[in-house]
Amino acid sequence: MVLSDGETKGRSIIYHRGTVRNLSLEDLDRDYITAGKYLHLAQVTPVTRQAAIWTKEKGNIVVFDADGFNEEIREMFPLIDVFIGSEFCYRGLFNDDNYEANCRKIMEKGPSIVVFTFGERGCIGMDSQGFFEEPAFTVPVKDTTGAGDVYHGAFIYGLLQGWSTRKTARFANAVSAIKCTRIGGRAGIPTLSMVEKFMETGCTDFEELDQRVMFYRKQGLA
Repeated sequence: MVLSDGETKGRSIIYHRGTVRNLSLEDLDRDYITAGKYLHLAQVTPVTRQAAIWTKEKGNIVVFDADGFNEEIREMFPLIDVFIGSEFCYRGLFNDDNYEANCRKIMEKGPSIVVFTFGERGCIGMDSQGFFEEPAFTVPVKDTTGAGDVYHGAFIYGLLQGWSTRKTARFANAVSAIKCTRIGGRAGIPTLSMVEKFMETGCTDFEELDQRVMFYRKQGLA
């Protein structure tokens, strides 16, 4: 259950761990894991490390979502191609705001693309073409649940299109912004046409999103 605070724009998550066990190395299917061009990971475990090793051996791309921070992330850098970290992760890794120099430090350890997201301040990043900053889109925020998840999904979409890192980051910013305009982690996810119109004009047709909100509300999920 996610409790969204309309005043602070923050959220609290209430959950129960459940009974599903963690994946083991014996559960992994190498052919399945290496079948896609990109492998998206979000944790540092023996299982994700092995999956990353196989992906690199196949010549595919490892994308890593560093939402939080722990010291084990540093050990994964050599196995990561695209590193996308949150502000929380950035503050865990570095104690200053020298963004360009710090992105370069990470690239020297393995990743060819480094991006950090800073919520309403947008994102910063670096690749072989240099350092960049992309401001966030200004929208009426109702719920940030899932904003990071859709950012990552949109970023991989951009990479699959062959876009530059900077264009991809701006696109992901837009997707994340639109999502935040609606309650829930799913209802606000935009279609491609919505995002394109939003990036071009600053507005879009939210009727479909409102219909989704009503659908989830009727199911007791919003």
